[in-house]
Amino acid sequence: FAELEERGLNKITPSWDISFFPEAEPEAVPGEPATKIRIHYHTGVVEYRYSPVQGAYKRYFRGQPHEDAETGEQLLITNLIIQETDRPRVLDSEGRLELKTVGTGSARVFQLGRNYEAVWEKKTREGWTRFSDSGGNTIKLVPGNTWVQVVPEGTRLEIE
Repeated sequence: FAELEERGLNKITPSWDISFFPEAEPEAVPGEPATKIRIHYHTGVVEYRYSPVQGAYKRYFRGQPHEDAETGEQLLITNLIIQETDRPRVLDSEGRLELKTVGTGSARVFQLGRNYEAVWEKKTREGWTRFSDSGGNTIKLVPGNTWVQVVPEGTRLEIE
């Protein structure tokens, strides 16, 4: 936090319009079934597999469980949002990318083994990203953690 303060990046506290489902029941979540999601990158495939017992998606990278470095436990994601952006710009020889996250674009929401299309909108660099459904309503989250995975436009995505 000290570094953010020094750089003047922690001065804005935008509000985030968050809604939650009253109960985390699969029938409350709209959309189609989605028990496996694969995102294909040039460095490997990221996969999420839904666990009904845990009510969350387990994350894998290159076929191996993706584990928390501190706890050794596999990453579990309750609300997964895949946000599609314009093609990134390579910033340096390390391959770091600049992703355009101000504007609007397509997204897909995964919760409780289901998925549906959404739209993202972010008006300023300092603001929050708003995710809305096809009716323009702010998406509802299932109580638990939320993981937003930003992918470049055209990234191959498989949903089962």
